[in-house]
Amino acid sequence: GWNSTFFDAVVADPSINLKRVVLTQENIADEFRKAGLPLEIDYVSIDVDSIEAWLLLGLLQGGYRPRVFSVEFNTAFRPHDLVSHQKEWHPWNRSMVFGASAGTLNMVATMFGYKLVARVRKLDLFFVRADILDAVCPPSIQPEYMDHMHGVGSKILHGPPKSTEEAERLVDFPLALMGLTDAARKKAQLTLQEMGVRIGERMSKKRSTRPG
Repeated sequence: GWNSTFFDAVVADPSINLKRVVLTQENIADEFRKAGLPLEIDYVSIDVDSIEAWLLLGLLQGGYRPRVFSVEFNTAFRPHDLVSHQKEWHPWNRSMVFGASAGTLNMVATMFGYKLVARVRKLDLFFVRADILDAVCPPSIQPEYMDHMHGVGSKILHGPPKSTEEAERLVDFPLALMGLTDAARKKAQLTLQEMGVRIGERMSKKRSTRPG
């Protein structure tokens, strides 16, 4: 059976091993250690509607190497976009300003030797550590990243940012990693413009952001 540990920023419940902790890039690996979780844990799931890419990065930077992990991704962005919510957590406002693009999460995963193996259509990406995957599935027959990306970024499901302030919580992840915050925000805004996103516009869930 499974031995599970949960983390939540608001609620604690010892009966189900739910710990009340505000996780950040800086503390997530330490909090895992405090909880007694092994470095090669079987499975990790990250879903906070905000700083998923930063938490994943912090966990892997901190020495953790889960065999499998899944992360919620932002389906509004195209497969090649490297966009993420800023490093600082902010509650989701039911717009497209949350989480990270599939490309951003794949970038972080690839940096630490993971391969994308599955996508739950509008929800999560599943990654497996490459050494484990390659041992049971020859690399020559493994699907490529883009093989999993059909339809991603073709529609905005949650609507555009409701204000400029909200839109500026999006950053270009590589630039943000370099500490170039202003440039990261500007590049993310250019991505929104390329996608035809209009800040504050009411949008049907079925409206496409690009032809097709």
